[in-house]
Amino acid sequence: MVLGFACFVVGCKREHISVYTVPKERDVEVAEAAPEEQAPGAPAIHYKTPAGWTEEQAGGMRAAAFSIPDQKGSNINVGVVPMPQLNVSTAQLVNMWRDQLGLGAVGEEEVARDTQKVKVGSADAELFELVSAKPVLQDEKSKGRVIVAMLPHDGKTWFFKMSGEDESVRAQKPAFLEFLKSVEFRPGHADLNPGRFTSTNVKRIPGSQREESPGVGARPQWQVPSGWQEVPPTQMLLAKFVMPDKEQPKAEITVSVFPGDAGGVLQNVNRWRRQIRLEPVQEDSLEKMTTSLELPEGKAILVDLTGQNPTNGQPTRIIGAILPKGDRTWFYKLMGHEQIAEREKAAFIKFVQTATYPNG
Repeated sequence: MVLGFACFVVGCKREHISVYTVPKERDVEVAEAAPEEQAPGAPAIHYKTPAGWTEEQAGGMRAAAFSIPDQKGSNINVGVVPMPQLNVSTAQLVNMWRDQLGLGAVGEEEVARDTQKVKVGSADAELFELVSAKPVLQDEKSKGRVIVAMLPHDGKTWFFKMSGEDESVRAQKPAFLEFLKSVEFRPGHADLNPGRFTSTNVKRIPGSQREESPGVGARPQWQVPSGWQEVPPTQMLLAKFVMPDKEQPKAEITVSVFPGDAGGVLQNVNRWRRQIRLEPVQEDSLEKMTTSLELPEGKAILVDLTGQNPTNGQPTRIIGAILPKGDRTWFYKLMGHEQIAEREKAAFIKFVQTATYPNG
């Protein structure tokens, strides 16, 4: 179980210092505990908690988590996530965060122009600051803002992320920067091991070979339905398949994996809804549009959405499966013309059901 800490009282003037370890199988541990009680082989992170920040439960891939109440009745969230070094460009990472805010993709030159240099401890890090173009929070009354610092350290990439309502996050930015400066890394004995594995039963085309995940692992084994053709994945994808059809519009299947809950079911369903010109929904509407899918590896959430292709206005359908598993969340998505999606739905579900993952 995760060992959580409430580490600061709002308005307290005394600085609270905490030391935590990044778990291999166990979650957060206090470094002051006896050595035999600490998670073996985990590098320790030491930091000073700013006034007004409340320590939340860390778990999954998170080394630390905080919430900060704002004056608009919601919370700012701060998380610290170490990940194996990623086989993706900086622009791909930034575009993932931009997508969460409903922003369009940008290129490497624009990302480089807007990148800020900050200190995480004594090390130089990159900071990215993004704000939504329109209200996306609090029943779409407030804009959202995300600030992320990224630091390669000791074979991993550390992400320090603060997100929430635009004005409130801006007000907390100075405290966030001071928090970053306070970070220290303590030696550990072993690295997190995201695992390596490959897929089978895949008909590849030249250039489609990919051994590692762009996120926190590599590909599971699965049975690919006949008629699906694998193509090189793009952006943050782990795998991509297309269904060439001379008589009808094409459809595609994508697979991706991210640490933790990747923002939660609601955020990802709304991301898919925006892709086909549907309005976002609230938490209480999820039950009506999702069903449970029993898998050998656990229980997934199945989503079936129909909207419009933003390019040509044609009826477009997304059938997606979200599978939380261990400290990762797997995303399977079939997207294409509604007739092809209906035709391929059973094959898509079977494809998801046949996937087997490393480490059980």
